Amino acid sequence: MIVPLYNLYGIPSTYSLIAGSFSNDSVSARTQGRRIRLLVVPLFVGVLASRALNGAVRRSIDEGAGTTLWLIAGTVDLLTYGVYLAIALFVSQGLSSVYSDLSRPGASNEAAEGGAEDERERERPAASSEPAPGAGVPVPAPPTAS
Repeated sequence: MIVPLYNLYGIPSTYSLIAGSFSNDSVSARTQGRRIRLLVVPLFVGVLASRALNGAVRRSIDEGAGTTLWLIAGTVDLLTYGVYLAIALFVSQGLSSVYSDLSRPGASNEAAEGGAEDERERERPAASSEPAPGAGVPVPAPPTAS
């Protein structure tokens, strides 16, 4: 019972979270995030319509379902799979963009966004020249097997 509920809510929700995480990265990743977010609702509608139509086809098999119902159900399934494919491609492109931004020497998310500072960086205290607590304490050797 939980798997159908996860498919209806969890998968679109996961893609929406991925799209939101791209909103903090480079311009190209933000673009991919917007594209993913635009496809979340059609994905949800497609999954619901696909389940309803496929259920209707299963129920009407005994009654000799017409080819029109089969054709509509197949078309909705194909469109839903197309949305899944598009989202997967956008996620892949967004991850590639994030990776290329991070792997570039000297580049960071702040530089990609025009030099904006991250709030965590502003809140972090300046580094002091004093050693960290516990620095210089010898670490005991691991026990050896006898």
